[in-house]
Amino acid sequence: MEKSLAEIDLENHPEKILKDLINKTKSTIDKCFPPRCLSNRAQKRAEKPWIDKEISKEETLQTKLFRKYRASNSQTDHKNYKNFRKKNSVRRKRKERKPTSENS
Repeated sequence: MEKSLAEIDLENHPEKILKDLINKTKSTIDKCFPPRCLSNRAQKRAEKPWIDKEISKEETLQTKLFRKYRASNSQTDHKNYKNFRKKNSVRRKRKERKPTSENS
């Protein structure tokens, strides 16, 4: 930190000195305490805030139904999967649209 602060030219304009001081301090803090990387699941949640626990559980169930259908290749399993997928996509689209309609 001392080395980076020593590099700041005190002969410059005060705003330039302040900007340099802030940049050097941020870079030093990032070196000492690196920011955490988000997991894939956390990134997905950050990109799509309408996805809550309910929707993620439904996605998991949909995946299970699909795997069950692929394993058995049964028409009843295929119907169950398709019906659940339709209902799930409607719920997801409603939740996805909700925040945008409130902002309008």
